[in-house]
Amino acid sequence: MKQSKMWIVAGLLAASVSFGAGAKERPIDQYLKGELDGMHAFETSLNLSDYQVVTGFDGTDKQVSKLASKKGKALLITFWDRSCLICRSYLKDLDALQSQMGDDKFEVVAIDIGKNNFTYTENSLKRWGISSLGVYGSYFNSIYNELRANPMFRLYGNEPTSLLLDGNGEVRAYTSVTRDWLSDDGKALINALKEDAID
Repeated sequence: MKQSKMWIVAGLLAASVSFGAGAKERPIDQYLKGELDGMHAFETSLNLSDYQVVTGFDGTDKQVSKLASKKGKALLITFWDRSCLICRSYLKDLDALQSQMGDDKFEVVAIDIGKNNFTYTENSLKRWGISSLGVYGSYFNSIYNELRANPMFRLYGNEPTSLLLDGNGEVRAYTSVTRDWLSDDGKALINALKEDAID
């Protein structure tokens, strides 16, 4: 079965499950309020542990790592592009978030999905005063588009798009708009994921 048809079948199954479940509240829903109102809880299981990111460039070869290397950490993954003006401002907010809340249980992973030039990405972050975020590039430029084409997501607009993963690499929630993660609501959700307190 072709991948596009598989996505359609999966989407129809998810829709039927959601319809059957009615308005039953999920454990994560209690956190999606205030500053996080309108953020979507992910409806099914999607593990991104095998997703690869570029973490360096030695002048000849890209250095690549799987998200599985971050097992045990809750992750806020944000896709951004150097041509996106909103992204530049948002990255400064994410930089502050990483500085204040980043530890062995949580990390902001901001992935540049623009032209895959790791050195340029690194220099751009330095020029913008971003010092706490790690430098990450998309290993496959198509991954962002594949996620947007997945009917399990209700994504709209352009980047930045953010996914929240638990310590096992499972997508738990996502948003197509910027959020105030240093608000009480943002911190509460991040801390709950860090403590593995959301079933």
